[in-house]
Amino acid sequence: LGAGASLAAVRGNRCIDTTMGYTPLEGLVMASRSGSIDPGLMLELMRRGWTEVQLGNLLQTESGLRGLSGFSDDMRELRHQASQGNGGAQLAIDVFRHRLLQLIGSMAASLEGMDVLALTGGIGEHDVALLGELKLELKWLPGLDINVVEADEEGMIAKLCRRQSTPSRSAAVR
Repeated sequence: LGAGASLAAVRGNRCIDTTMGYTPLEGLVMASRSGSIDPGLMLELMRRGWTEVQLGNLLQTESGLRGLSGFSDDMRELRHQASQGNGGAQLAIDVFRHRLLQLIGSMAASLEGMDVLALTGGIGEHDVALLGELKLELKWLPGLDINVVEADEEGMIAKLCRRQSTPSRSAAVR
């Protein structure tokens, strides 16, 4: 959960479901990306004369937390502004949390239950208020353990690169 955001249902070290679709626009509300929207909205905007370039910009850079709040895609700033009574900031936070809870429920359904929820990324690692809200709202999942996991994207990339550059045992036998 950060500038980009997605969920994956993992069973036995294998992803069995994800919130992403054909593009990363599907699924959760993100910093500036819309997340899932009603396709009828795009049809209406096209009827009003919006171009493909305008629609792409709207969905990729002017939606999500930024579009909902009207001013920021930074959850820290939104939390601060919401505490000062900013309605746009509160709306962005509420929509983000609501969609997150909906899609966690979807992943739980795919898994036929859930025992661990791992949060990572800028929001997942640092938004203490969201962690508390999730613990409260997900009490209906018995035995759920919510863990915060430090993102290590560079380390994971290095690990995968080393794996690819190391000959496999079967290749060495040939």
